[in-house]
This record gives sequence, C-alpha cells and structure tokens, in this order.
Amino acid sequence: VSDVQGGILGGALTGSANLRWGKGLAADGEFTLKRADAVTMLAAFTREFSASGSVDLTAKFSSQGQTPSDLFAAPQVTSTFTAVKGTLNNVHLVRAIQSGGRGGIRGGKTAFVELSGEAQANGNRIAFRNLKLAAGPLAATGTVDVTPAADISGRLSVQLGTVAHGNLNVSGAMKDPVFNQ
Repeated sequence: VSDVQGGILGGALTGSANLRWGKGLAADGEFTLKRADAVTMLAAFTREFSASGSVDLTAKFSSQGQTPSDLFAAPQVTSTFTAVKGTLNNVHLVRAIQSGGRGGIRGGKTAFVELSGEAQANGNRIAFRNLKLAAGPLAATGTVDVTPAADISGRLSVQLGTVAHGNLNVSGAMKDPVFNQ
C-alpha cells in the first residue's frame, strides 16, 4: 500500500506499508501523524498515564508472524515525536527538583510548551530517548523505559532557570511515578 491517508486519534495520518508472505508473514512501513490529540492518543494505548497537547510524530514499523494477528502482537516501532502546548499529569518536575532530595515526589502536573524525543517499541517494552521538555524557565532532558507491566525507570536532568537544577531518578508505576534526587 503506497499511499494511506486519513484521520485518526484526532490528527491527520499519512503513510505506506508493505506486506510479504512466504514462510510466514512480514510487514513494514512508515507513517506520519500530524496534530493528534495527546489525550485521545494515550487513551487508545494505556489508561496508566495521561497528558494533553498536540502531537506530531513520524514512525517506522516492522513485524513478522505466522498469522495476520501475529503482525500486531509484537511490532517493532521507532519514532520521533513533538508535543506542544500540553500538560503531563501526575508529574511535578518543579516540586521534584526543589525538594532537595527529601523523599520521593508524586503527583502534580507539569505544563510544557514543547516535549520532544524518540520512542522505540519492541513488543510491549517502550524506550523513550533524547527526551527534551521546555516550559519557560523549566527545561528537562532524559530517558524513560516502560515495561510490559507499566512500570517505569529513567533519569532526567532538570534545570529551573537559575533557581535550581539537578538529576532526578524516575521509578514506580506509570500511573503513579516517583521522582527522587
């Protein structure tokens, strides 16, 4: 299929895909999604985390299997994304960086002007790399990994203007992450 176009997840989708068969089935392709709604997009994949904003992404995928349903069971996907004018729920980076390492920080919200990065999905594992968040004087970079059980681990470097800066470890469940210095 050389020219797929349509609307999905509140955005505009374009892409292409190749399907091959012989000793099993194989599929690969690429797609671009513009101006998708982050709330709708995340709800389609998980109830463990919520965020808002407008998302643009470009992705490549590949998958193999013996049946058509196998192709959707464990695809490999690499993508780059940018979300703008949104909020990360259950994440309070300002409070976490200002806590000075006193216990783990949970809950809150972090508004952002732009959040970008790369996502690599292999089966049910997702690795977020080269994450960059900008929100006025708040800036953060880092990596986060998500397991099939929706547990997360990662490390963020956070700068709050000239007021505070430091590294945060991210752990716990995706629905209730914990931030420690």
